[in-house]
Parts: sequence; structure tokens; C-alpha cells
Amino acid sequence: MNVVIIGAGNIGFEITKLLSKRSSILLIARNLPEHLKKYMKTNKNVFFAHGDATKIEDMEMIANSETLKNFGHIDVLICTVGTANRSTSIEDFEGFRNCFNTNYFANVIPIKVFSNLLFRSNIGRLIILSASSGHHAPQRLLGYSPAKWALENTYSSLREELKTNNVSVDVIVVRTLKNKYSKVWTQDRGDDPEYVARHIIKIIQNPTNKRHFLPKRYYFVRFTERLFPELLNFKYLKTINIRRKNRFSKYNVKNVLITGASSGLGKELAKCYSKHSHNLFLIDKDYEGLTKTKEELLKTSKCKIKINQVNLENINEISNYIKKLNQVDLIINNAATSYVGSINDVSINSYLKNFNINFFAPVFFTSELLRKKKELKKVISILSTTAIRGRKYYSPYSSAKTALWSWTRSLRRIYGNKIQVLEVIPSRMANTNYDANMIMANMSKMQTNRNKTMQAKLKFLKVKNLTVERAAIKIWNAERKGREIVMIPPIRAKLFILCETLSNWLFSKLFGK
Repeated sequence: MNVVIIGAGNIGFEITKLLSKRSSILLIARNLPEHLKKYMKTNKNVFFAHGDATKIEDMEMIANSETLKNFGHIDVLICTVGTANRSTSIEDFEGFRNCFNTNYFANVIPIKVFSNLLFRSNIGRLIILSASSGHHAPQRLLGYSPAKWALENTYSSLREELKTNNVSVDVIVVRTLKNKYSKVWTQDRGDDPEYVARHIIKIIQNPTNKRHFLPKRYYFVRFTERLFPELLNFKYLKTINIRRKNRFSKYNVKNVLITGASSGLGKELAKCYSKHSHNLFLIDKDYEGLTKTKEELLKTSKCKIKINQVNLENINEISNYIKKLNQVDLIINNAATSYVGSINDVSINSYLKNFNINFFAPVFFTSELLRKKKELKKVISILSTTAIRGRKYYSPYSSAKTALWSWTRSLRRIYGNKIQVLEVIPSRMANTNYDANMIMANMSKMQTNRNKTMQAKLKFLKVKNLTVERAAIKIWNAERKGREIVMIPPIRAKLFILCETLSNWLFSKLFGK
């Protein structure tokens, strides 16, 4: 059996010790640790390749190496990379982003590069190591938890996508692990890495295409976060939701910033707030669209409207724009883009662009306003029902929205007694600019047929097409009433999250292919 392990730390080395007598193993890491170097001297089935898993050029170089050519195919690909630092998005954004990239892209990039070799195997296995933080948002604005939420969402997408190639996808959700070998970090409490490694060996022998919690009780953390987030909010904030709701409903919002305001939902939100605000700041990459929006708003509003063309992929442009801003009471993180396609079709650059716009831009915008302006009263994050569970071919978009979902909840659990943090989870809307911002990779008719099937299964819900006008009004009303979570439309979105949490089989029947 040919096994490739990304990461040569605790878990990777424990798996190697258990498998090396009967399998050929290639470990990939940035540095060759001393404990592995000694072990390789007496174990001829174990190989090592230097490479940074966050760099696609390193992984492609290894994929074309003599070792991989001798393998011919990969039976098992195990992704174990994970690290944490103390950099918050407010105090050290670059450190925050580096932490996210290590925990997310250092797992996704190898999957993308080596997936073709997995397809050649008759027993293809993909195993991803996640963490309990991938299922609850702690009271820290670090890059670790959002990365694990995003990785869990990507797992859901890949499970649906790769099963057609006879590749099973299992994810192992672990809590804190003891450090036995790594010199990067020290930890003397938690589960023994060998315990996790033995569980992974069992999955290699009998894959299940499921999520595995170690220990199993951590499933209830996920259950609570998804269905009863108010309980965790109370744990951190020590105040009940109704008290915060009453306080936020009294906040007087006069200065509003909306991203992605040239068309679609952003434009409709601008219409709502132009009638009740003093200053409206609208930004988008489409300056011509912003100009038309402004002209239309001025016909019915006396609000001062300022428009700016800002490239949300460029953090420096965002930073320069924020420096010129006056007071902002409310920021609505609405701008989004989507790349649709299989993991082989969508390039890593497209993944990065997708995360830059859908995740890093709103995080940086909000963090900078909190750090510099101090007057921020309300934050609205526009998410998506795809953040609840990754869809086939929608991994870049849905995973970025999942990361933003995690970060938004963490933001609430830190500032929620002073700032209203509203998460909006809408279904796909009619007459929106979503299709204009969707970039299709090489897609077959399969996705079109899948959408038709889904619509047929949802007829019994009697869900009418949601328009951006209706959605904008619902969001505006929710903000004014001091709410913290709003799903649009509520029945479909709540059913979506309920089924995904309680029954994978039922979710697949209702919303799957």
C-alpha cells in the first residue's frame, strides 16, 4: 500500500510507525525532524520530501519526483497539517492570515495536487485531520478556528465530489493533543497522538465516508453550536439574548458602509439605508455600477452618498480607504464572488481570490474599523446556506462563507455585549448579481441536473423565489430589532441546518444530488 502523509509531526510520525512494516510511506513537510531522520535509517519503506504544503509549486515538484513516479499511484493520502498562533485579526492581521493559510491551504493544496494519483488506486482513501474548533467558535479572533470550519466544509464538498472516482473521504475531529515530537509547539496535556493514529489505521482498513469525533462526545459541541448557539453565546457573554436585543434596537445608526453595493443585494440594502441614514458609504469594484446606484438613490433620498472603487482583493487598498473614512456605525460585509468547479478544475489562485474577497476582506475591514475608529456599533455578515454544508463543486465559495461564519460568531462572543453582530444566512436569491460574480470552471451537465433535482425535492416546502428586495428588507428589519441571527427564508434555511446536523442520510435525500 502506498501512503502519502502531509506533515511529519506527532500524528504523521505515529501513523508511520504503525504502517511502515507493510506499506511504502512518503512524508512531506518543510523540515525533516530529528526523530524521523533516525527512524528512516532502519526503515527502508519510509521516504521524506521537503516541501511547504501552502505552496503549490512545492507540491507539484514532489508530485513529479522519482519517488512518486515509482509509487505510480497513491492508495492513501493523509492530511495532518495544523498549527496555532496567538495572532488576532485585529492586532496582527498578517499573522492571522498565515495561521489560516497553514491550517486550511496546507491541507487543500496537497489534495488538489495528489488527487489524480488517488484516482488511479482501486482503494483510494483520503483522510483529513480536523479539530473540535472546527465545530464551535471560541472567544478568540484567531485564524485557527475559521480555518478548521472551512476545512470541514471542504470535506463535505469533496466527499460528494470524489465518491464518483471511488475515493472515500473521512475526517477525524480531535481535541487538544499532547506534543511528543514537535519542537514548534509544546503541549503536555490532551490525547496521546498514538490514540488518534490507531483510529486512522482502522479507517484506512474500513473507510466510512464520515466524520469521526475523538472522543465521541464532541459531537454535542457541534450539535449545540449549530442548533442552540445562544447557549454558547451566554457562556461567553453572561447575558441573555433578549437583553442584548433590547439594547441594540435602541442604537441610532446614521453612518453605514456597504461593500458590493453596485448591484444585487448590496444595492437593495443601500436603498433601505439611504432612507434612514445621514451618510452612506458604498464601495465595489464596479465604479460605473456604483454611479448608477448613487443616481438612483438620490432621486428618493437626501442622504449623503459617497462611492469609491475598491479592489477587495488588495488589503492595501482597503487600508487606504479606511484611513479616509469618517465615523462608521454599521458595516455590512456583502461583497462576494464564486468559483464553481471540481477541485481539479478550479485553480489554487482562484481559491485564493475567492477567500480574499469572501473572507479576508470582510475580516480586515471589520477588524480595522474596530481597531482604529472605535465608533462601530453594528456588524452584518452576509453568509450563505452553503456555509452550513459544502456543496458539490462549490467548495471555494461555501468554505470561505463557512470561515466567515466562524469568525463572525467569535466576534460576537468577544464584543457582543457592546456591538450588535448579525449573521445573515440566505438561500440563493432571484434577480441577484450572484450569477454575474460566478466563474464556472469546466463543468458538465451534471450540475444543472443536480439543481433541477433539488428544486423538485423542495416543492413540498412551497418556497417561493427569494428576491433581493425582500431579503434586503428582512435584513434591515432584523438589524433595527437588534437580532443576531437571521435565516432567509427561515423555514428552508432552518430545515437545511437541522437536517445537516441530525441526519446526513436525510440531508442527502432532501438536498443532495
